[in-house]
Amino acid sequence: MTAPLRFDYWRDTPALEEIALVWQTAGPMRAACRALGFAFLFVLGIWSFESIRLHRAAAAERFNATQYSRQQNTLKTLRVREKQIRRLMDADDRVRTIVASGTVAARRLAALSNDLPETVWITAITPDANGMMLDGQAGDLSGVSNALDRLSEDPILGQPSLLSAQFGAGPAAGGLRFTVHLGTSGP
Repeated sequence: MTAPLRFDYWRDTPALEEIALVWQTAGPMRAACRALGFAFLFVLGIWSFESIRLHRAAAAERFNATQYSRQQNTLKTLRVREKQIRRLMDADDRVRTIVASGTVAARRLAALSNDLPETVWITAITPDANGMMLDGQAGDLSGVSNALDRLSEDPILGQPSLLSAQFGAGPAAGGLRFTVHLGTSGP
């Protein structure tokens, strides 16, 4: 009987000392190889450090970009609201001006109607920069005279001045057509 064939792999492999001898370098090259190895380890350390810094910077940039976009959206919303508020404030100012002018005009017209005698009527009221112009008709000069006296005594209306008067013009025969200017005064 023949003995079984055995392979001893460990015996066929070189020893560690033999492997180390293969990788040994000549004396003059050892210093250069060590310097190269240390330089490689130094560069590897710096690269790792910079890689970590780059990762952190990229994460911070993403976070800041997200925050910036949120702030931009908030700013756009605030600008729209600001425009709406400005429009509402302008509308409020216009309404307050209209109400105030309407109140003054209403008081002046009420005072005007209270001051006119029954024989005098107004056909047109035209506001101007210095007050208002009144066009009207009366039965005679005494009605216009009474109207001017009453208008001059009213504290709300401005001082009246007769600009023109014409007989025979108007719907009633013998009527008197006149124009009076009231200056600004009162509240």
